[in-house]
Amino acid sequence: MLIVNLAPLDQSPRTLNIVKKQLEKNKNIELLAYRPSTFIEIPCKVRYIRYFESKNIFMKFFKLIYCNIMVAFYVLTSKERNVMFVCPPIFIFFGFMSAFMVKDTVLIDWHRFNNKVTLFESFLIKMAEINSCVTEEMTTFVSRLGNAVCMPDKPIMFYERLDKTKEITKLSEKYISFKLFLENFNILKHLESMPIFLCSTSYSIEEKNDYLLEYLIKLDTRVRTPFIFIFTTKKIVDFPNLKNIFITSQFFDYNDYINLLRCADLGVNMHDIWMDYPMKCIDYISCKLPFIGANELENIERIINSDQCSIKQHETTETFQIPSEIMKWK
Repeated sequence: MLIVNLAPLDQSPRTLNIVKKQLEKNKNIELLAYRPSTFIEIPCKVRYIRYFESKNIFMKFFKLIYCNIMVAFYVLTSKERNVMFVCPPIFIFFGFMSAFMVKDTVLIDWHRFNNKVTLFESFLIKMAEINSCVTEEMTTFVSRLGNAVCMPDKPIMFYERLDKTKEITKLSEKYISFKLFLENFNILKHLESMPIFLCSTSYSIEEKNDYLLEYLIKLDTRVRTPFIFIFTTKKIVDFPNLKNIFITSQFFDYNDYINLLRCADLGVNMHDIWMDYPMKCIDYISCKLPFIGANELENIERIINSDQCSIKQHETTETFQIPSEIMKWK
């Protein structure tokens, strides 16, 4: 199978999971994607096409021509008889149509799916032999237009909460930059009374991280209880030194990242949520970590200035509603 995913592979965990599942079935897999910004191990043959910033009309037109030619070329020259497109953007229309002319089966994998289908998306759904969807709700919606099957990202697992002081101390011993951050602000001595908020982010264009940072800077003078805010990301970011909010960025190995979620007090998601949750939200839910979205940032001030100054004591289901389609994964 040839999988066409016009996104950096280090930001495409669902696609990589699909690759692993197909390899477990002894299927041949080829990938066509943008080159990842950091090294990741990819267990199959990969072909890369160049990513262009479309800052003006000329670059948008060039990107349209380039992507269509490259996708059509790789589709037509690939020996694989089946092709899967991952959320195909409109600018690869001719590359998409070339697959219908020469391949046996054309599939589309939909995620981050809005409840308002464009004419282009409606056309693709009807043309594809199979449309794979993340959730049951999305599958029901897509099945009105074409053949749809549900293919969840992964079965959800629920983890027990961890002791904050013990876990943060362990992480500080493993990650030097994180340890320096904690020591510079003398945080370890006050961890029990200091809430930890975090935002898992790849710093993609869709995420509104600049807006979040601006909000935290304005909030700094209004909070009564100091707290830590961690951006878990590979991107190196410089943050201002504030009086009451201690901000840092740190990339953790996956198991360490999960353990951080298990002892944190609040997660923030800056992606839009439509018919499926971003994987970071699934991780938040797995770790019983309450979370808020970009349009709910004012709740940070309400929570931090409450008498309890902690949301650990709240039951998870009181803080957010777990969607029914996620509960079906249990």
